[in-house]
Amino acid sequence: MTVNPTQFTAIYSFDFTQDGKQSRTIYFIRLRLECALITDYYELLMSQIAKRIIFTGQVQGVGFRFTALSTANRRRLTGLVRNLTDGSVEMLAQGDSADVDDCIRDLEESFAGYIRETKIEDVPFSPQLKNFRITY
Repeated sequence: MTVNPTQFTAIYSFDFTQDGKQSRTIYFIRLRLECALITDYYELLMSQIAKRIIFTGQVQGVGFRFTALSTANRRRLTGLVRNLTDGSVEMLAQGDSADVDDCIRDLEESFAGYIRETKIEDVPFSPQLKNFRITY
């Protein structure tokens, strides 16, 4: 939803007594709000999601993490990818919902012969993650 910039006019009327005379003063205050920018930023934040994905199968030692890094960077995602001790790979992907889903789909297609199972869960978005990286 995009809000057009809106113009508000507020009129304030004050009655007061000064030097024994009653006086009425009216103040006109015009305020122009640029709501569109605020709304666009809010919509951007609200469209950002985070998913934790566990890939199992023969996913270590086949270039999976480097492909995940490249795919995530192409889609401008933030997060991380790392090997787990049980032989699986964990990925935390954050960004636009469609981009996260497309990244997962691209990895599943690229490693179709290696991935046995993909488990996906929604997790809270973490704005502290500023890029996508491989961790060890």
